Amino acid sequence: MQKQVFIFVSLLVLLTVPSALLAQSQFTTGGIAGTVTDESGAVMPGVTVTLSGERVAGSQTFVTGPRGSYRFTGLPPGAYDLTYEMDGFATLSREQITVSVGGTVDLNVTLQLSNVAETVTVTGEQPVVDTRSTRINTTYDREWVENAPIRRFVFFDYLNSAPGISPSSFDSSNQNVLGSGGDENTYQLDGVDITASAFGNSWPWPDIDAIEEVEVLSLGAPAEYANAAGAVFNIVTRQGSNEFRGDVNMYIQTDGLTGRNTSEEEDDGLPYRRDEFTDFTGQLGGPIAKDKLWFFSGYQRQIDSDSQPGADSDFPTSEEKDSFIGKLNYQINDANKISFMYHIDYFDLPDTASANDAPSSVGTETGKTQAVNLGYTNVLSQDTLLEAHFSGFWSDDHFGPIGEEFPRIGPRFYNFDTGEVTGAPYIWYDADIFKTAINAKVTHYAEDFLGGSHDFKFGVQWNRGGTTDGTYGYNDLIYTYEYNGQSYAYGYDYDYFAYSGVATNIGLWVDDSWTVNERLTVNLGLRYDHKRASVDDLVVKDADGNATGEEFPGIDNLFTWTPVSPRIGFNYQLTEDGGTIIKAHYGRYYRAIITCEYCLSIGSSPRVYFAGDYDLETGTFFNTEVDAIIPGSRGIDPNYRNPYTDQFVIGFDRELGNQLALQVNYAYKRGNDYAAWRDIAGVYEPAVYIDDQGADATGQPIPVLRLVSDRADRSFLIGNDDRLKTRIHALTVQVAKRMSDNWQLNSSFSYLKTDGAVATEPGRSDNEPTADGDTALHFSSFGQNPNDFVNLGGRLPGERPWIFKTQFLYQFPHDFLVAVNYVGQSGKAWPREVRLDSDITGIGSTINAELRDGSRRVDDWHLLDVRLQKLFQIGPRARVGAFFDFLNVLNSGANENVLSLLGTSDVFGVRSEFLPPRRVMIGARLTF
Repeated sequence: MQKQVFIFVSLLVLLTVPSALLAQSQFTTGGIAGTVTDESGAVMPGVTVTLSGERVAGSQTFVTGPRGSYRFTGLPPGAYDLTYEMDGFATLSREQITVSVGGTVDLNVTLQLSNVAETVTVTGEQPVVDTRSTRINTTYDREWVENAPIRRFVFFDYLNSAPGISPSSFDSSNQNVLGSGGDENTYQLDGVDITASAFGNSWPWPDIDAIEEVEVLSLGAPAEYANAAGAVFNIVTRQGSNEFRGDVNMYIQTDGLTGRNTSEEEDDGLPYRRDEFTDFTGQLGGPIAKDKLWFFSGYQRQIDSDSQPGADSDFPTSEEKDSFIGKLNYQINDANKISFMYHIDYFDLPDTASANDAPSSVGTETGKTQAVNLGYTNVLSQDTLLEAHFSGFWSDDHFGPIGEEFPRIGPRFYNFDTGEVTGAPYIWYDADIFKTAINAKVTHYAEDFLGGSHDFKFGVQWNRGGTTDGTYGYNDLIYTYEYNGQSYAYGYDYDYFAYSGVATNIGLWVDDSWTVNERLTVNLGLRYDHKRASVDDLVVKDADGNATGEEFPGIDNLFTWTPVSPRIGFNYQLTEDGGTIIKAHYGRYYRAIITCEYCLSIGSSPRVYFAGDYDLETGTFFNTEVDAIIPGSRGIDPNYRNPYTDQFVIGFDRELGNQLALQVNYAYKRGNDYAAWRDIAGVYEPAVYIDDQGADATGQPIPVLRLVSDRADRSFLIGNDDRLKTRIHALTVQVAKRMSDNWQLNSSFSYLKTDGAVATEPGRSDNEPTADGDTALHFSSFGQNPNDFVNLGGRLPGERPWIFKTQFLYQFPHDFLVAVNYVGQSGKAWPREVRLDSDITGIGSTINAELRDGSRRVDDWHLLDVRLQKLFQIGPRARVGAFFDFLNVLNSGANENVLSLLGTSDVFGVRSEFLPPRRVMIGARLTF
């Protein structure tokens, strides 16, 4: 009830606050701008420009100013028609001008003298080089979104198709962007910031067939965007129009249509198995009142169930998702409009089980997420536009075993020698995850002002998000191994802890696109953020999860960051026709507060360390040493600074032909001030480990540190560590063609060279080759053992030195279509690890025996997906069709992981977690 009251009150505040106090971008629109001249080249003030299209109600007009310029902003993605009229000149009509999200079409036109009423019509011709912006972005339009041969793991597959983008793993929801970490991105859904403050990843996942367009802004984000050291991902969903339109889609995969890409020896007679894949979607949109009120709705039900090679196929990992989205667009009058979006999804997302994972040890994330977005737009004048939004999402999130027959709480066993994992899942938790925001912006165009024309944007953004009412438990973890014929074990006896972490941010920003002359545009931006980390009150619970009546008081201000972020760049036209440009950009990008970086230290219980001889058959200890480790003395360094990335970009764009363009971009990204734990009380002395055990042992000494004080006396702080930094060089070459002459293309090659270190903790899953290179700690204890820094360097976890991608679509006569999606990329690097006994370091340690230098990598990807589709006309506007998606045509059996990184393990470096083999997805579609 409190949530509903808060939403209602917030809506009232949004609608009653004076408009001068509001401001934010929808991140979902584009624009058209240009200059009108006569045949002599003289600018023409006073020309009436009229715009129309099915994405806008009625028409819009603009009268050119002293420099002959005009502009239309806030246009939803789609095709538009423009007419240019002035007495004494022939009327010019430019039809089917395509606007993409985040882009501005620079459409300069020439009017011809005429003594009679006549109209000159030009269809489909428009520039493909952006002569105003320094953004480096890729847009996937409705044509590709609707027809792409992809595996349909929500919108991430579209993001992963963009140049320089690689997923942390095949089924991951985190993206590495030109080497940056998965938590350095910003995700937008119809103007709603859906980036979860808890982890820095995306949260609501809409119906995939409800998507209109996808923009990947990989470099050069203006000051309007706060946390974009990686990329800004804009997901724009469909909206209604003056015509009723809809579609129904069905997708099916079966085991009989699934191949095999591992050998009998590798999968032990248990190849990849497709247990079930069914995906149903339905969408409908249209007018409630023509030119006034439109609606759109979409629903998706998806079940994706499979088993990895070697895994127990009786317990497949089964993802289930139900989602609904509804939208209303209301044109109040010519100057005012509002929009409303509601989204809800139910999810069940299991971890990937490898051949060594017992079904009981595999966990799954379940829950429900709701999101809303209320937007208001006011055209104050033809030069000034106001936009305001209230938005938010609220999710109840849980983690536990994949089946009710398995325990949620219990010991977890990891055998160092065989790599086998048994027992309960690694963790369990319950939490409420949320984000709410009130944001707004004012856009003002000033022509012939301060030495040129200016597109000013001013904004204020407020949001509050994170995790509340959290209960988190590490299951008891026991490591077993043999040494000189004797079985040993050590481990940790954990208790659960209550946790909370909330981040509140207020951002003020200004952007200016300053057109200095016909060829030079300068982009200037500056933003200020006030970021505050806090913890809500927590209710202490007993071992059964029941409230004890005791409360842990919240902390209103754990730390505060107040960064100032400058952005500057230029766009210069090398040729008079604007077909060749050079652009450059510098920006500083500060990372958002990641609340699960620090909430680990709040309200946690003592941890018990035990070690001794172990009987593998009976599972019992003897001669056991037990030692309580009290973690209570943990906190935040008062001088903890906001991690940031400096971005230097230079780009070259060239129009090659009709709707075809070449882009060449180089970027250097420099990240600093990343965090680690630091022991401020423990006493350590130098020691040496001789690398003489297991595969690839060198016999060389490795310097380590030995704890010589009592373990219980240690005290830890989270703070910046100069050893953690990123240095990234990225070169991208891209050729892109919009849909014209029945085909479209997007092909790119990216080369990456990275160096540095982020908090990847040896001996933990986040150091596997599938690691996403996150820059925050994310519940990690990295640094509490100073040996975590041993050999922590070289290539970044998210680096793929080369990435080649191609998306191609051709529309043949008679509604026959072929679409191709190819992704080739090098495998991620991984280091060999070794385990140190406590007699060497004073505490049990797993360390890197070598730098992550790229000499060890998982397999390269070579994924080719193809769609064959045929549609049949069954009415004036209705069509029915069938298609076949041939996924992984090359039947690549690339691995994404290895069973163990430990050189002493029997399964050291053994391939695991394979890409799904060749398979066919059958689909049917009805559109009307």
